[in-house]
Amino acid sequence: MSDGRYRYFYYVGGKQKNLYSWKLEKNDRLPAGKRECVALREREKELQLQNLQGVNPEKMTVLELVERYLAIKDLSVKKTTKAGHQTVLNVLKKEKFAQMEISKVKVSDAKLFLIKLQQEDGKSYSTIHISSGVY
Repeated sequence: MSDGRYRYFYYVGGKQKNLYSWKLEKNDRLPAGKRECVALREREKELQLQNLQGVNPEKMTVLELVERYLAIKDLSVKKTTKAGHQTVLNVLKKEKFAQMEISKVKVSDAKLFLIKLQQEDGKSYSTIHISSGVY
């Protein structure tokens, strides 16, 4: 680009999206006065990996991501752990937080959700601690 940044563009649902970086490769020098950033090629690989795994942060909700994670995780766990995961999923399905797109979720949203579980729903610290590994 004219300002010295590199650009990678791709399409999601017919709309063009862009990734920018001051470095093309990992070992490239950063222009003077610019903050450290991830190289464009690394960001491109990460995006392609997400697409191969079927994770689309533009459209996927928190609930869909958790269900996908548990579908993979539950193959190698005991029955009691599966039951715990199902409980976590049932709690999550009732929440507004679960319907948010993962691309729009902020750390503060997740923290507020966990605080709500404790203060309003009366969940214990250990339940929330165990559940947070899934969320």
